[in-house]
Order: sequence, then C-alpha cells, then structure tokens
Amino acid sequence: MSTVANHHRWFLHALAVLYFTMGFVARFAWPPLIPAAAPDLGLSMSGAGAYMSAFYLGYVLFQIPGGLLGDRFGARLVIGFALLVEALGTFGTGMASDFSLGFACRLLTGLGAAAVYTCCVRYALSLFPPGEVGLAYGLMMMAPAGIGVLLPNLLMPWLNTLLSWRGAFQAISVVILLTGAAAFLAVRDTPGVSARGKSVFQGIRETLGEKRLLWLSAAWFWLLWFMVGFLSWSNTYIKELGFSLETGSRVMLVYGVAGLIASPLGGMLFQKVSSPVIFLQGIFLGLAACAWFFVQSVDLVILSGLAGIIGFLLGLAYPALPLLISMLAKKETVATASGVTACIFQLGAVAGPWVMGLSKDLSGSFTLAWVLLAGSGILGAISFIPLKKMRNSK
Repeated sequence: MSTVANHHRWFLHALAVLYFTMGFVARFAWPPLIPAAAPDLGLSMSGAGAYMSAFYLGYVLFQIPGGLLGDRFGARLVIGFALLVEALGTFGTGMASDFSLGFACRLLTGLGAAAVYTCCVRYALSLFPPGEVGLAYGLMMMAPAGIGVLLPNLLMPWLNTLLSWRGAFQAISVVILLTGAAAFLAVRDTPGVSARGKSVFQGIRETLGEKRLLWLSAAWFWLLWFMVGFLSWSNTYIKELGFSLETGSRVMLVYGVAGLIASPLGGMLFQKVSSPVIFLQGIFLGLAACAWFFVQSVDLVILSGLAGIIGFLLGLAYPALPLLISMLAKKETVATASGVTACIFQLGAVAGPWVMGLSKDLSGSFTLAWVLLAGSGILGAISFIPLKKMRNSK
C-alpha cells in the first residue's frame, strides 16, 4: 500500500483507532464493576485483581503469534477474527457463575485484543509517510490513554444500573462484535510480502538480538504495572474513602479526558525532542510522585487533579512506544517486534493488579499498594538508563 497515494488514510486510521479502542473498553469494563460483581461472584480483592491479570495473561500469550500473523497475512483477517474472539470472551464474562469461568473468559478476551494491537501498529506504519506517523501513533494511543478509559467509566455504571453488571458485559460484547464486522469489511492492506520470505522465528530472533528493544520492554513493563494497577484499583480506593461508585467513575473520567488530550500531543512532541529517553524519564518520575500524593489525599478535588495529571503524563508517554519500535525494528517485521516486546512488558499488567490486590488483602489498606505503584515509576525511569545515548532520528 502506498502511504503517499492513499488519500483516505486518515479515515482508515480512524477506524483502526476504533478497533484498537474496543480492546480497552473490554479490559477496563471490569474495574468500575468490581464493587458490584465481586460480592456476586464471592471474590476477594486479590481475586478481583486476578480478573484484570487474566486479561493481560491472554494479552501476553498471543502477542508474538498475533505479530507473526499480522506480518504474514496482513491486518484484515487478523483484526476481524481477533475482535470476534474479544466479543466472545466479553459475553462469557457476563455469563460466568464462578471465578474459574470468569477468569477463562477474561483470558480469552485478552487473546483477541493482543492480535489487534500488533496489527494496528503495522497497519498505521503502512498507511502514513514518516512525517505523519508520529501524529498517527498519537491518535492510536488515545485508546489506552483516554478513550478506552472514558467509555467504560461512562457506560459501565449506567449499564450496571440498567441491566446489572452481567448485562453490561453482554451489551458491550455486541458492540465489539459489530466493530469486528466493520474491520473485516473496511480494512484494505497488503500482507507483509517481504516478511513471508523469512522463517517464522527470524523476526523473533532479530527483535531479541536488539538490546535496546529489550531495555525498552523493561521500562514499559513498569509503565504497564503503573497504568493497569492505577486503573484497576482507583475506583475501589475512592469508594473506600466513602464516595459512591459513580463518583469514582467521574474521577477516572478526568484521567481519561487528560489522556485523550495528551496522546496526539505526545506523538508530535516525541518527534521533536532531541533526547526521547530524558523526556520519558521525566514522565516516569512524575508518575511516581503523583502516585505517592494520591494515597495521601482524601479530598475529591485533589484526587481528581492527580488523576488528571497521571492521565496526561501517560498520554504523553504512550505514543513513544510504537515510534521507538518502528525506529529500532525492521519495517517488514515491525508487527513481530511489537508482539515480542509487548509479550515482555505486558507482564507488568499481569502482575500489577494482582500484587496491589494482594497487598490490600494482607495489610487491610491501600497504602502499601500505592507505595508499590510509586516504586514502579522510579524503576521505569531507571530502566531507561542504558538507552540514555539514543537520539531521535525524527
């Protein structure tokens, strides 16, 4: 596909952002519903956190296969089928009668979302020339930074009141299914022809042989620990302070709006800064400070402000990930590189919610959980030190 000749690239990319967003709607549908669903299923806090971990376990397991499929067969078939899997897993979560079945359905949802991520990274790179790809990735990353948090926090409390928490999951599964049908009809790309000549494992070997990609994965491990831990437990923490479930969701809406604004800005800024590593280290340390002050606060205005700052900082950081991967990996194996790196750093999303929930069960309060959250920001900044000499190639 010619990136310059494709005059519809922004419309096609907007659809790709929609496909990517569905995975975040599915994953972040759970946190606003924990206070309603956990008692119904008889879950402890660590058990409720494990439902978020289950999604990310599936997300990790299928990152590499999803990247290989995207490089070999292109985005159309893979995205369409993956969204179907997401819809089935989401519907099944609403039907779960016990912890094991719900865990399995959350894992299935994560499997589908993994393939969508790797294909969308490759798809954007095929649509845009180098001068536009930063903004394109910034718009794409509005899904984790903003839209994917806003929609669940807007919709799920309302759907819970209207349909129950089970009906809420079943309702959004229909939306995801329709999005998958749209992807199958709308996506028009060519498979990675140059990647077909390579062995299945060559792209994996090339990625693992690039040490800078491994250090990037280590840093993003802590970013995912921070982001998913914060999003998994903020609603519950705010409710324990005496506020309603709807109030907690409104605080997280501030987070989502800030991330929505920051993500395209981050995509453009990243291509202008001379030292992307220092730029990212500052963001990580800022996140650590915000987490520390968050757990010290009981005032709703302060909590909302800190949630907004956290959302803005994460929004600035997110577009840097696909841009750095596209700088460090070969173009014909960029989906594979995205899958391999994500397989590593998404383990932070698996561990973070569960560890925070476990610390709450053991200590009886969220103080230790938020101290661990602040520590993840510091460790992320440290992980960038081996990349300190890396300069932006714009």
